[in-house]
Amino acid sequence: MNGIMKKALGILILVAVMGMNPSVSPAEELSSLPDEELTELYVRITGEKDRITEQYKRITEEIERRYTSFWQEYPQGITPAGEIDANVLERVTLFFRAWYRNSPEDMLSLCASGWKKKTEEPGAALFGILPDRTPVNMQILAVFGRPEDTERTVAALSIMDRKNGLDGPEYLFRITLRQEGDGAWYIDPESLPAYEELWNHDAGSGQGPAD
Repeated sequence: MNGIMKKALGILILVAVMGMNPSVSPAEELSSLPDEELTELYVRITGEKDRITEQYKRITEEIERRYTSFWQEYPQGITPAGEIDANVLERVTLFFRAWYRNSPEDMLSLCASGWKKKTEEPGAALFGILPDRTPVNMQILAVFGRPEDTERTVAALSIMDRKNGLDGPEYLFRITLRQEGDGAWYIDPESLPAYEELWNHDAGSGQGPAD
């Protein structure tokens, strides 16, 4: 939570500064500004502080609301499952790495066999399920389930590259994995579209789920 909030505030401040004085880049030395321009910039940034703080407050409240809602869906909370959870984390990590490398074969090898059996063309179906973007990172927040369960839900954050030259949005994924007869865990691709957009760098708003 704190990492997301700090990132949101940092972006808001950067946007505010750039919006108020486009001629000053973050890399430009403030010492190069004349006294009059530096004073004017200070006054304008100070005037924006309350607005930025209020926007930051609204964003963090929305993020907290979504996280609270997510945790309430799992009243059992997080039950440590030892090596089972470690294996789940590894499988999710491998899937996102394959997604980043645009390696559909590796991604399909990590998908649940039940889903592949009921799908005529798993490769095309997976391509249709995934959003038209590429993950640039992934952070696992939590694993939900009990040690005896053969199903897990993984909460993971990922910033997505939409290949438009702009900073991508950050998504909260709720990924379902199932343990099969070989003891390994496999991802249910149908859980992937159920992501929420927590922070849209382009729009400057964390409101509303992604399409």
